[in-house]
Amino acid sequence: MTSRMVRYTLLRLLVFFGTLSVLWLILWAMGRNHGPALAWIVVGAALISMVVSALVLRPFRDDLVREMEARRAEKAASRNARGDSDEHYEDAEAASDDYR
Repeated sequence: MTSRMVRYTLLRLLVFFGTLSVLWLILWAMGRNHGPALAWIVVGAALISMVVSALVLRPFRDDLVREMEARRAEKAASRNARGDSDEHYEDAEAASDDYR
């Protein structure tokens, strides 16, 4: 796991627990902090934190995506440089079939 991935995950968790805390405080102030209401605040916090994360954490997510794409491109380039890809073997087999 990279540092950007850890950072994004921790920020997502922070947003979730912050939302959960705010909803719990609202219900506590209303005197409904027991029973089924607690289960609903967890569901509500999950839904609200998804929206907030999508909007607020977009720059962090974009950084993570760029890093993952760069790593994937680097692996593909090293795989192609070694010449052990499927295309290499298929080309070699086709070339040997041409000589028969």
